[in-house]
Amino acid sequence: GQTVDLEFNVDESGKPSEIVIRQFVDRELATTLRDAVAQWQFAPARIDGKAIARKVVLPLRIVDSSGSSLVAMK
Repeated sequence: GQTVDLEFNVDESGKPSEIVIRQFVDRELATTLRDAVAQWQFAPARIDGKAIARKVVLPLRIVDSSGSSLVAMK
């Protein structure tokens, strides 16, 4: 499985935006990854209890087992 780093912003409501893939992947996979992450919901970062926007780098391992699946790395 290939690991790719996704870099994006998470706003105060937990919505991701400005999604960039830091490794080369084919165009179709890049589009699929961006579309999927754009639908995810995150818990926003907080300072003194107040939600704030933050940049996130998320490594994902792409695994092909009986069809394509994406597994978040810890």
